Amino acid sequence: MHNKLIVRPLPPLEELLRDAAAADTQLSAKFAASRRREFLAWRAIVRSQLGEDAAIGYNVAGAPVTGCHVHIGVSHSRLLAAVVMSDAPCAVDTEPLERNFERVAPRFMRPEERALSDDRRLTAAVWCAKEVLHKLSGRCSSDMLRDLHVVSVDFQAGRICGIIRHTAGSDAFSAAESAGTAAATECESAAGSAERHIKMRIDMAGDNIIVSAFMNEQ
Repeated sequence: MHNKLIVRPLPPLEELLRDAAAADTQLSAKFAASRRREFLAWRAIVRSQLGEDAAIGYNVAGAPVTGCHVHIGVSHSRLLAAVVMSDAPCAVDTEPLERNFERVAPRFMRPEERALSDDRRLTAAVWCAKEVLHKLSGRCSSDMLRDLHVVSVDFQAGRICGIIRHTAGSDAFSAAESAGTAAATECESAAGSAERHIKMRIDMAGDNIIVSAFMNEQ
């Protein structure tokens, strides 16, 4: 499969429920209306690409998986659903630019990351990039300041680069070793060594930023 990034506005809930697979309707019944809309929207994208009867589940780390050879990554907000698909691991994150990231920036941005650009989209881009890195790590890298770094950003070219770091004694490493789960194996495998450089894409959909990465493009 060619690498795909699919971004769609969220349809009305009534429309999603009308067209949803029975299994998705049942699974989404436990959610509040806004969360249900987001859940059904990304699943509708996956099924539009893989077929209505495509098997969709979750791995032990909580990441969505399919019942075939296709890797997927999903992200959603109250405005958009974004899905990436590939024959290799992939991940995506999307956020509206109107979200106030400055309030929490000290929790996820290092001083050198703040100095990468004066573009107003920087904090949102770094947040999304670190979410993508977190997902590619097998969701084992929990510290955005210590384990996940953004080292360059070029908004004109639509590129952002980051690093996944795992150090002995870190929460991510300790959790992986003690859990002994598939997620831990995935974390160590994704990292490959103590440090893994990841090239990511930046896309815009209106006033929404989307950051994605495909491991077969590294």
